[in-house]
Amino acid sequence: MFCFNAEMFKYLSIFFLLILSGCSKSSTPGTKRPLHLNISQDPSTFDPRKAADFSSSTLTFFLYEGLMRSTPENIYEPALAEKVEVLNKGLTYVFHLKKALWSDRSSITAYDFERSWKEILDPKFPCPNAYLFYPIVGAEEAKKGNIHKDKIGIKAIDAQTLRVDLAQPTPYFLELTAFCTFFPYKELESSFPLYSGPYRLKEYKTKDHIDLEKNPTYWGNSRVKLEQIRLFLVDESMTALEMFERGDIDLIGSSFTTLPLDSLPMLKKQHDLQSVDTAGTTFLCFSTLSKYFKNEKLRQAFLLSIDRKDLVENLTFLNEKVATSLLPPMLQREEESHYVWITDRKKARELFREALEELQLAKEDLKIRFTYSAGGVFPQIGQAIQEQIRISLDIHLQIEQLEPKVYLDRLYKRDFDLAGSFILAQYLDPLAYLDRFKSITNLRNYPSFTNERYSSLIDLSNQTRSLKEREKLLRHAEKILIESATVFPLYHFRNGFVVSKKIKNLKTFPQGTLYLEEVEIT
Repeated sequence: MFCFNAEMFKYLSIFFLLILSGCSKSSTPGTKRPLHLNISQDPSTFDPRKAADFSSSTLTFFLYEGLMRSTPENIYEPALAEKVEVLNKGLTYVFHLKKALWSDRSSITAYDFERSWKEILDPKFPCPNAYLFYPIVGAEEAKKGNIHKDKIGIKAIDAQTLRVDLAQPTPYFLELTAFCTFFPYKELESSFPLYSGPYRLKEYKTKDHIDLEKNPTYWGNSRVKLEQIRLFLVDESMTALEMFERGDIDLIGSSFTTLPLDSLPMLKKQHDLQSVDTAGTTFLCFSTLSKYFKNEKLRQAFLLSIDRKDLVENLTFLNEKVATSLLPPMLQREEESHYVWITDRKKARELFREALEELQLAKEDLKIRFTYSAGGVFPQIGQAIQEQIRISLDIHLQIEQLEPKVYLDRLYKRDFDLAGSFILAQYLDPLAYLDRFKSITNLRNYPSFTNERYSSLIDLSNQTRSLKEREKLLRHAEKILIESATVFPLYHFRNGFVVSKKIKNLKTFPQGTLYLEEVEIT
């Protein structure tokens, strides 16, 4: 039996978290002046279990907390959990909870976790990240509607004790419990959410702002420095940059507001533009359900037409790295290239002609939609790719530049031909990337990739206790995915941000997201 407590967690290495936690280690008087941030759109939900977009996910880490949390120093450490026992050769986790309160002063209990998690695994519950629970006994079968929720390996022993049984060893399981999908959720009868985290909602005016204030019932309340946070809701990155220049926003970039690409050279000269590596990859995905890209040769023709190096050198400004595999370097022990699609436009044209013959289509019949989000990097990247395809194959892609919510809905519904996308690792393990492609039913398997050998390798990686063998199996699986020509890694991106001189003690996670809990405003 292994028992993890707060002291032991100090010696664990760094874990990735998309966004901040809400408690710091030192006790100082709260800062009176609000921290001013911006997120690019209204949150689609206040339920952390349903959060999929940046705005909703960012907000949940202010308002809620889970069993574990991460800090810049630790891979994870107890949050609502006081301690954790790991039993049965790593297959059973027993969480002993702190005495903590919801924002209405009712107790946060193990029953809240059991109820919240089992609701996620109801087939009708809309949770894009439900697959993260699948290491738990019966979780996947329950989500598919094949077994009753009582068969799931999640059980509140009493109000302060939660037992979780896993179907196979999952070395990253504790990391998962620090992710927002695993946060407990509770509502009053009026459907008003209760909060377990460092802040609570004070005011929300759609398309304008969200005001947060310290949560007086939060168990670590005495160590939260910022009294208030205002989140503006400005969708235009240039407008947000102008607000920063006027002093209306204290920082831009990272998980909050994308830096306008055209402004990066100026920001480098006039401000302290900082950038750090993150566990993120920008890529293209081809829908295998598309009447066009069901043809593998057409997918290959596109891949051979695109010059990734040209895109990175001319359209990025933060020293991004051309992707030699889907996994970013920080998820690899040794960088090993699985990339087989080197720009070759002569070969691309040959494959293109063969694909048209197999599809029994003329070039003029192609009405290929290239779908991407209006936010982020793809407006510029997408236009450059459109031009590269025109030069190579003499066809014109139909650009669909969509609002983030509409774009994400299109991906979930597989309503696209070619899409620009990215992956940010939810935990520091290769499966944070690869697991989504195991099943065609996974909402985040956007290309609808399916391959029996790939799925069996993922299953085998979950069964082996040898870390070296596990790494080998996952490498092999990744190679199959890349060679299928359904996903096309472009580059591993970096998070860039600019911070007001009024902000002190800002820290970053090594993966590039910002850690705000020790921030002070002068």
